[in-house]
Order: sequence, then structure tokens, then C-alpha cells
Amino acid sequence: MAMKLASLVAVLVFSGVAYAQPAPMNPYAAPPPPPQPQQRAERMQARGEMRQFLLQHFDRNRDGRLEPRERQRAARVLQRIAQKLMRNEGRQMRRKAFVRRYDLNRDGNVGPGEMPPAVANELRPLDRDGDGWLEGDELP
Repeated sequence: MAMKLASLVAVLVFSGVAYAQPAPMNPYAAPPPPPQPQQRAERMQARGEMRQFLLQHFDRNRDGRLEPRERQRAARVLQRIAQKLMRNEGRQMRRKAFVRRYDLNRDGNVGPGEMPPAVANELRPLDRDGDGWLEGDELP
């Protein structure tokens, strides 16, 4: 998702219309299969929906196109959204790694006896409800 937003930001910043630059061709590779009509129709529909979304949210003067300033604003907003999504993904990965490392009984929670005492003392302030278990949003 974040990568899609990042590529959308690049398109918005550099042009009002997206033009794909073809990848260098490998002369020995088989040509890619042509897109199926239904796949193409779905892509065109998604592209139209994205265009409508951008116009609805960022076309300030309601002229049906994004002026350079409107594109810049859209790019800034979408970059912030992409950064927030990337931070959330990183946080979720750290939580999963933490649980994998210390959750000895594999119940999805990290209890008081499942980690070394030094780590338990360091993480004690995160235990908001004071029950000795780090669970849910209490996990680092």
C-alpha cells in the first residue's frame, strides 16, 4: 500500500498525466503475455476511481484538473500518509519480533516469567494495567 502511494506521489509531482517509461527489453526474454480484457478493464476502472478521488479531494477550484499547486499539495498529503503507513508497518514488525523472541509458551502475550529480569524491569513502565503482562497495544 505504501509503495503504491509513493509511486502515486511521484506521478503527481512530476506530471499531470502519468506516462510509464518502458523497462529496458531483454532480447532473449519471452514477451509478456498481453493483458486479458477483464484485467485491463479492472485496471482502467481503478485508474478512473483514483482520478476521481484525487479530483474530489485536491481540485480546489473545481475545474476538473489538478493545477501544479494542487498536485504539489496532493503529493505532500499522500507522502505524509505513506510515511505514516510505513511507520505503522515497522511498529507492527517490531511487535511481532518482540513476541516471537520472548513469548515462550506461544500464547501471543509476553508474561512476567517469559523474559530476562533486566528486560522485564526496563519494560515495566509499558505495563499500563499493572498486571505483569504486556499485551495488545502495551507491546513495544
